[in-house]
Amino acid sequence: MYDEFQYLFDVIEKNMDRYVNSTPVITYSREGKPERFIDSSIKNIKDIFKEQERDAKGSFTVNVKEFMLLSLVAGENVLLIGDTGNGKTTLAQGVLGSIFGSGYAFRQIDNAMMGPDLLRDINFNTIKSGGTLSDAVVTTSAVNAAAILLDEINRADPRLLNFLQNFLDKKGRITLEGGKEVVSGVKLDDGSIYHAIIATGNVGEEYTGVYAIDKATKSRFGIVLNIDLFRPSYEDGEKMNGNGEYIPKRVDDESSKSNTKLLLALHQQIKNIKMDDALEYFLAYLTMLNNCYAFPEGDKGIAKNNNMFNPQETCATCPAANVFDNVCGNVFAISTRTREDLVKMTKAFAALRMYKDPESEKKATIKDLLLIAPFVLAEKMQINREWKEKRKFGSEYSAVEQALNLEYDRFLNSWREIKAAQERTQSEDLRLVDLIEVLDKNPAIGTLQQIQALYNYLKNTGGKGMKPELIRGHTESTTEFGPSNTKSSYGTTKKIGVE
Repeated sequence: MYDEFQYLFDVIEKNMDRYVNSTPVITYSREGKPERFIDSSIKNIKDIFKEQERDAKGSFTVNVKEFMLLSLVAGENVLLIGDTGNGKTTLAQGVLGSIFGSGYAFRQIDNAMMGPDLLRDINFNTIKSGGTLSDAVVTTSAVNAAAILLDEINRADPRLLNFLQNFLDKKGRITLEGGKEVVSGVKLDDGSIYHAIIATGNVGEEYTGVYAIDKATKSRFGIVLNIDLFRPSYEDGEKMNGNGEYIPKRVDDESSKSNTKLLLALHQQIKNIKMDDALEYFLAYLTMLNNCYAFPEGDKGIAKNNNMFNPQETCATCPAANVFDNVCGNVFAISTRTREDLVKMTKAFAALRMYKDPESEKKATIKDLLLIAPFVLAEKMQINREWKEKRKFGSEYSAVEQALNLEYDRFLNSWREIKAAQERTQSEDLRLVDLIEVLDKNPAIGTLQQIQALYNYLKNTGGKGMKPELIRGHTESTTEFGPSNTKSSYGTTKKIGVE
């Protein structure tokens, strides 16, 4: 099942043999502890992993090259950020060249470039011959190719970034001069459009001639990967120095056609992967996090966007405050677009996990989501800055990881309490007074609005999620880049690489 992964991994390794980076982005273990190593400066990191690999069944790692392939399989836009010289462009060119050969487009962004310049040429002979401007507009490979690399996107003028919004969405039509409308990417057998967009950017105040990448633009990248956190190890560097200078290569046309066909087939396959009920309900729960007991409008997201939400003041009278590290007052709901990105990457990772560990669950699970989510949510999940600073997280990934662990714990408690209430009342249908009683017994599980929303969702989708056995197997894992000594039903998290 999903054997295409191994073939494509081998293609990338062969084509990028001089680019060595064994630092794990994700480490999975079916019966052991799924871990991510966010700080590659940890001493003896390889020894730590080798020891765990021996002890765990069904374990495997995903390095940065493999992670990029995973993103391509999901069809997600990827933004690679980090200091200059850390290999962002080299990595992107190597992976894209290994799969698409000369079939991917490359655009070097500069602050003089205008939006249409990126996507079209104009054949002035057509106009001289009496044709219209629309007829004269000819789309470039940036529109027609299956993949494109936008290098140094942070040098794009804000007007260019505004123009690119629809291009990055990959859903709507793009209107060029003369009213000509185009759709970027390639059309697949199921009628959908595939267009992989990878962008690089140097983020920091020390760079000149660059612009901030705004929230709206970042939200259109399913993955934001900070390469600084996944640098090649010292041993990797020694190997690369011995190999000579690495220059990204593109496979020949025949190979690229075969590789692209396999990638797109795998991309379409993962759409059919089922999500287990617990995962579906947890995803729904993450979209309900803005329900608020203390704020009059009942939505803390509205309050935050209007600078009217202060956890210390607003949450003072809320029974959910000061429990689960007050995650309720400091973490906000994900958007519909973000949920879609999360589903795509979770399914892609689930497919990889099913291939690498054939004995594992044949559906996408909450464990898959918790492993992949920090890379999707690092720039998208709103978390109060003061909450993060107080806990001294090593990165945005760490903050998202801990927030999700805490929210998952609250979710499980809510679920169990609803089931217990049904057993007490001997009825699947709970009244408002029953839900209030649930909160009276355990106010830490959330607000009345959250409990109502979760109960209604469970009921309207058939109530399957109310079966306690569905959460079995999701509560005995450990991740290792959150604050130290924090207990949750997902496991124990501890700091790595953070003093």
